[in-house]
Amino acid sequence: MASVTEALDRLVGAVDQAASQADGGATTPSQRARDAIDEVLEGPRRTTQVVSLGESEVVAAFRRELADGFIRIDTVNQLLRLVSAVVERIVAA
Repeated sequence: MASVTEALDRLVGAVDQAASQADGGATTPSQRARDAIDEVLEGPRRTTQVVSLGESEVVAAFRRELADGFIRIDTVNQLLRLVSAVVERIVAA
């Protein structure tokens, strides 16, 4: 059943990569003058509760149901809402 989830894994990976690229931006500190943001970035590491899309419980539930061959509509709805929220953030960035 691994082949059943391969397309899901490719989609999740592509969305994760696009989201991280959208957050990273193209300008590095060496390409511009230093500012307050650079000072914050050089300070102690901050923590976050953000996880990759692939580690989301919603994606895990969808993957389990997909592998079992029985996908509930509410699971699909949760997955589509999650992917939609990520894509909206990417487009806004």
